[in-house]
Amino acid sequence: MAAVEKLQVSGNVFEKEFKERIQRPGKISFTAILTNDSYKGLDQSSKVEVEVVAEAKNRAKIDYTKEDIKAIKEGGLIQQALMGEEETDEDEDDDVDEATELANKLKALGFRPPEEAAAAAAETKKE
Repeated sequence: MAAVEKLQVSGNVFEKEFKERIQRPGKISFTAILTNDSYKGLDQSSKVEVEVVAEAKNRAKIDYTKEDIKAIKEGGLIQQALMGEEETDEDEDDDVDEATELANKLKALGFRPPEEAAAAAAETKKE
C-alpha cells in the first residue's frame, strides 16, 4: 500500500502525483483503488503499469560546488544536535586513557588480567 488519504475533489478531473524512490529500472505494476465513503457502488479500480528509467531524460544536471557537497555531508545544526557530536581523535585518546585508568584501578583492588593470573597460578604450582 503506497498511500491512503481523503481527497477533496471540486472538478471533474483530479491528478495525484506519487513520489517514490525506486532502486532499479524496469516495469512496475500496481492497482489504483478509489473508494467512496458516501455512495455505494461508486468505487473504482484500475491496473497501472509504469516504466521506471535509470535516469530522467529531461532533468537538468546540477553541478554542485565543493562547499555545497561539504555542507550536505556535514548536516545542519538540528541534525548535529539530534545525532550528537562525532568523536574526534582527542576523544579516542581519552578512551585509551580511560581504559588504562580502569586497568590501574582494578589492579589496585587486587584484580589481575587473565595473563597475569595464569602466570601467577603456574608459579604457585611450581612451588
